[in-house]
Amino acid sequence: MRSTNLWRMVGNQVRSRRDRSIALGAGILVASVSFSLLTADVSTSQLEVTGTVARNFQSTYDILVRPKGARTAEETGQGVVRPGAISGISGGITLSEWQKVLHTPGVSVAAPIAVVGYALPQSEFPIDLTPYLGAAQRALFRVNVERITDDGLTRQADSPLYVYVTRNPMVPRPEQFDPSDLAHSAPEEILPSGEDQPICAESLSTQGPFDALNRGGDVALGDVECWSLKDGLEDQTQPNFEPFPAGHFGALVPLYLPFVIAAIDPSQQSMLDGLNSAVVAGRYLSADDQPSHPFSAFPDFPAVPVVASSQPYADESVVATVERLPLTAADRLVQGAPLLGTDLATFLAAQPGVVVTVVHISAQQAQDALLKSLAGPADSLPVVTAYWSVGPTRYQTSANGDLIPKQVASDPSVWQSFAAGGFFEAPLSAEDVQFRTLIEHQSPSMYQLGEDFAFLHSVGVFNPSKLAGFTSALPDALDTFSAPGLEPADSRTAALLHGQPLLPNGNLGGYLTQPPLLVTDLASLPAFEGQNFEPNSEDAPISAIEVRVSGVVGIDPLSRERVRLAAQRIETETGLDVDITAGSSPSPRTIALPAGRFGRPALQLSEPWIKKGVALAIIAGLDQKSLVLFVLILVVCVLFLANGAYASVRSRRTELGVLACLGWGRSALFRLVLGELALVGVATGVVGAALAAALAIALRLQLPWWHALLVVPIAFLLACVAGLIPAWAATRGRPLDAVYAVGGGGGRRRPVHGLSGIAIANTFRRPARLVSGALGLFIGVAAFATLLAVQLAFQGQVAGSVLGNLVSVQVRGVDLVAAVLALLLGAFSVADVLAVSLRDRAGEQAVLAATGWRPATLFRLAFTEGMVVGIVGAVAGGAVGLGLATLLTGSALAVVPAAILAAVIGLILVGGVLMFPSWQASQTAPAAALAED
Repeated sequence: MRSTNLWRMVGNQVRSRRDRSIALGAGILVASVSFSLLTADVSTSQLEVTGTVARNFQSTYDILVRPKGARTAEETGQGVVRPGAISGISGGITLSEWQKVLHTPGVSVAAPIAVVGYALPQSEFPIDLTPYLGAAQRALFRVNVERITDDGLTRQADSPLYVYVTRNPMVPRPEQFDPSDLAHSAPEEILPSGEDQPICAESLSTQGPFDALNRGGDVALGDVECWSLKDGLEDQTQPNFEPFPAGHFGALVPLYLPFVIAAIDPSQQSMLDGLNSAVVAGRYLSADDQPSHPFSAFPDFPAVPVVASSQPYADESVVATVERLPLTAADRLVQGAPLLGTDLATFLAAQPGVVVTVVHISAQQAQDALLKSLAGPADSLPVVTAYWSVGPTRYQTSANGDLIPKQVASDPSVWQSFAAGGFFEAPLSAEDVQFRTLIEHQSPSMYQLGEDFAFLHSVGVFNPSKLAGFTSALPDALDTFSAPGLEPADSRTAALLHGQPLLPNGNLGGYLTQPPLLVTDLASLPAFEGQNFEPNSEDAPISAIEVRVSGVVGIDPLSRERVRLAAQRIETETGLDVDITAGSSPSPRTIALPAGRFGRPALQLSEPWIKKGVALAIIAGLDQKSLVLFVLILVVCVLFLANGAYASVRSRRTELGVLACLGWGRSALFRLVLGELALVGVATGVVGAALAAALAIALRLQLPWWHALLVVPIAFLLACVAGLIPAWAATRGRPLDAVYAVGGGGGRRRPVHGLSGIAIANTFRRPARLVSGALGLFIGVAAFATLLAVQLAFQGQVAGSVLGNLVSVQVRGVDLVAAVLALLLGAFSVADVLAVSLRDRAGEQAVLAATGWRPATLFRLAFTEGMVVGIVGAVAGGAVGLGLATLLTGSALAVVPAAILAAVIGLILVGGVLMFPSWQASQTAPAAALAED
């Protein structure tokens, strides 16, 4: 047969069967346009996501190196790194190992950090009490000290301070303190009678770091701090105890704010995070900085150069309530022998008082006091006679996955002061529950004082908030100087903390640790490593190394490979624990913090653990999502078109049989059927290209013009692929099919009852047709459920990480449209198969109508047949979607609602599209149906 005649006949068939051509064209239009828009949608998503991920792929450093065995069980099992982990590591890496890391091929920066530990540099807050003396000859004041932390949830009453002031002269306390003669080691007031009366006697009977007699600054609390308006404070040999102008007096409230001291390599650190650029006063550490020896009286004691943080990053405030006690209480101190120790404390506590002022002291004020003493003259520099290191926190996991930190027993002996005897003045909050083991570093004996008592001298002040990346959209919780703090994880905790984060405090063994706020250089480490600071880590002082790899520009494969190779080389050369932090992201974990001992209830807190490999998971998840969408939309559309084409062949059975009787060969029939679909595909593709371009503009998708033109060949290919099997089926018919009726299907005959029974029997008479119709909806429902499952799997891969939330790759509108279109095409497949089935059984419908069946009954019969096919497809599709969800997410229960929702929406759509063929079947006249049959 000549091709011209064939194509003319193809055109005539398309025009004469306009309804069927329009239906097929609509399917091709939906398929091709959906495919193009999905491609543009995914490309747009990939551009947005990849750009965001690339901008946040490289944090402050690419690789974290820690001592062998530093990883906790939680870090190893979950691929995470706990923030603040470095502060809990006291040494473990040697200087030679650092040099190996520094000279590893591909490494551009290797910044070591040697965490020395927590120091307790003393500072005091002065409260001028001169205005409250009046004209009295003498007075006694009591300062009730309440220490507040945990945003006010923890309140502890410290031992009160007492201040005695007299207008009489005073003989200062002797320089040499004699513990065997307390009375003669006290200052003396010269009474108007000329008598010398000892006052403010010392007492050394302390029972522990939190005992009342151990606290109070320069004198043992429970005694009295004595002032003379003529001679000043009781001890004139130490000018740093003179914070008030001449003729003034006051109370000196001790401030306990621990600070982490760490040593760095100044050059490497400045290249890593720009610490040198964050200096706001003084100067940065230099390579020439060495401990100095400014004290002629103590030539062996070094002053260590440090740069100090301008911010405390701690929650330790004080409320000091000053009361003036009765004059009889002041007179009692100068009557006969002074009271000592607990007797004095008992006497003074029983005295009534009148509040004269209330002073609030913040952690920032405590920090400012420390900065002032660090920058002060040599004889006012803070001294480090001991420091404390902390161990890691251990956890247990609750039934709902929350991490519960395990408490450890607090050992008061870690606060013993062997050099001075007794105990150090520990922060009062250190009496609260603890989750970390404390290790004290000092001389084991008061008789082994060596050259290693260290003074701290500030050369500069840095502001951590000025460090690179501190204010970025994705804060780097692994940065050495990152701000600590745990956000509330539920509404109850948010209300308790007033929406503020929980910060560290003076409890060294508490859950939260501080970043290093006093930073020195590696050359100063020997000042903390001698015999006065045992145990020490002088053989392996470095706690961690933060590594940046050269040539890393983003998430591209080359950059990722450079990081991987550098990490592999470091681990091979050193045997240390190596973690790749490039592409990581904070991933909040819920911490169930147990209640404290002093008022703080149990809290639910969110801690930003660092999840490794989040960036790669996002890119991989996005690619998986794109692939699934492409495959699903193509499969559904091809299946719909194949059903439509097959229905067209079935409806033209007589016509094709006549053509076969007239001598048309099988190849000609094949080309005729396929040519009709190809022609419809090309025509639809032209319309689809224009529609795709318009929709892309409306939806703000990245769709190049050449991409829009691809709709034409896509539509053509879809039509041809979908028509292959129906066209082949058209060639299998026999010429006599033109006169033979369509068989009703084989199988065993069983009695049926009621309309539903008839509908089910009709549906299962031809299983192939049932499968054909149900398959379309099956794919649609499975597609919808799988789309939601893929999205859930994608979100699970980033596990609520900050980077995952930042990219915000949710189910876009176009994705939902594609899923709904898949369901709609599946519903049309069911309707198409029902229409073909009713057309083949037009005679049966006519007989039923002729025997008295009303149109409404015929409508219900046809509608029920279609719904049976729809139910089979929806249930099967939901089950497969559930299976895919289980495969992708590992939890079927998590996506059961998605599978049910997909099946319900599919059935609703099926019900809607079945209305027309069911109504059409109920309205066909018996005579016309029998004539056509």
